[in-house]
Amino acid sequence: TAFSLLLYTLTLNLRDRVVRSFAFILACVVIVFTGDALSTTTTSQIELEFWLRLQWVGIAFLPPAYLHFSDALLATTGRPSRGRRRLAVRLVYVISFVFLASLPFSLLAGPLVENHLPAPYLARTPVTWIFTAYYAVVILWAGVNLLRSYQRTVSSASRRRMAYLMIGGLAPALGSYPYL
Repeated sequence: TAFSLLLYTLTLNLRDRVVRSFAFILACVVIVFTGDALSTTTTSQIELEFWLRLQWVGIAFLPPAYLHFSDALLATTGRPSRGRRRLAVRLVYVISFVFLASLPFSLLAGPLVENHLPAPYLARTPVTWIFTAYYAVVILWAGVNLLRSYQRTVSSASRRRMAYLMIGGLAPALGSYPYL
């Protein structure tokens, strides 16, 4: 579904910040769930670890993508950034890139735990716990921005659409982080 929505979104006006940031959220979700799906079909330990690590590319960039999206929506509803929010979004992208750069060194996600029920997974590390806190804070921040955007809408149709957007946006944010 996310892949189909991504393809549809790419046909829209990509010059719009809201559309670009939403497309990036969808790309992150596609990476996460593609890695998850392909990791369940592989028999090789090397391939399994590759697909599990690939998921982290999408997971690492999901928080800044949500913050970017919420900032774009806030600007669209009449509260443009005076530079601070936009700088914060860029800083969050940099932090996510640093987390991602630690992935090949098994700092963000540890070694493969293959023979453990219910499924194989990458072991948690101290950096994983730091990332979890970072993920929660940034997603919560994006949620506050979305709530502010909702409060700034004036028509009932806009409020209804924003409510759908906020409720629908919860699923990828909560479902993409690995529960194992």
